[in-house]
This record gives sequence, structure tokens and C-alpha cells, in this order.
Amino acid sequence: MTAAHYSRLWLAVGLVLVFYSLNSWIAGQGGKPIFNIELVDDRPVASALIALPICTLLLTLLCRIGVCFAKASPRARSWHERMPLVGLDGVRTGSPEGRLYQGFFLLIFVGLPSAALVYFADRVRKAKVFDTLNGCDDMTPFDAVPLSMILSRPYWDDRFRLGRSLEDAVTWFPILEPIVLAILVALALVNVVRLLYVLFAEPRHVPRGK
Repeated sequence: MTAAHYSRLWLAVGLVLVFYSLNSWIAGQGGKPIFNIELVDDRPVASALIALPICTLLLTLLCRIGVCFAKASPRARSWHERMPLVGLDGVRTGSPEGRLYQGFFLLIFVGLPSAALVYFADRVRKAKVFDTLNGCDDMTPFDAVPLSMILSRPYWDDRFRLGRSLEDAVTWFPILEPIVLAILVALALVNVVRLLYVLFAEPRHVPRGK
């Protein structure tokens, strides 16, 4: 792929990521999502649980695209040249306005979703899990359960109270789910750090004669 291809992918993935992060964040605050789509749950804590794997994978993909763009631009020395340009072809990114433009999209495409991931992870961490075997709702997402319960017993929902029907609850897979989510969040944040390193700190050597 060329640098132009990576720029188009950066824009497409970045827009989807920002759109989904903002909608899920709004839902997590108890607000109404900007657009009502199936993948955004309007329950505050449930929205965070659903958003975590989606946003971590999209953010990881976005950062990998950014790194690939930087690698495909060997003549780029400064961070604003190593970063894909969103629209406005021909913008001089070295100008004050150009650097501000690039910084804005770095903040929106990478910074905002990273902050959203921290928020989503915190909401999931504080969620209450209902143990259908023992009939109690004071479990946490990190409590261990017998192996026979991992795939069938526990549920949680931010509005759940003891005695309420479980039809609106979210199935939670103890032990497995927190491990998978932690790996995905760590993977996304490692890729964010990698992208920032490539943009701001990695030494660049312009090929001789170019």
C-alpha cells in the first residue's frame, strides 16, 4: 500500500472509532446516543462492556495504520509529516496551522478513544455481578467462580436489582472475560505508545539522494 492508501484507511477507521467511542461514552453517562444503532447499548454499564472490545480493536487497527504510514514515508522527519493527513490535500503540515490541524486529529482519533477506554474499563470494573446460583448481587467482575459457572451462571446489569427478571441482564463470563478484556486493552494501549514513539521519538534517516 502507498501512503495515500494508509491515509484513507486512517480516516475511515478514525471516524468509526470516534463515532462509536463518543456514542458509548454518552450512553455511559446516562445520555441518549447521538445515533441509535444496534451496537450501542443505552444502558450505562452495559454500553461500556460492549464498547471495550470494539474500541480496543479499532484503536489497535488505527495505530497500526499510523505506524505503517510513517514507515511508508521515509522522507518525513517531523511528527506532523509522519502522521496521515485527513483531507485537505496539499496542506503544509510544517506551518503553525498545519501542526495544529495534525495535532487536532491526533487528539481526536487517538487521544479521545484512549481516554474512553480508560472510562469503559473503570465502569466495567465497578459493575455488580448477580450470582444466579446463590441469589446474591454483590459479586464483582473479578470474583472467581467454580469452573461449571463460567459459561452459564453469572449475569450483570447496571440497573439490576435482586428479584428482577434477568431478561434485560448482560451475560458475564467470570475469569475468562476479564482476562480477554484486559489483554485487548493492554494491546490497544501498547499500540498507542508505539504510534506516539514512531511519531515523536523514533530516529529517522532520510535515504541518501532523496
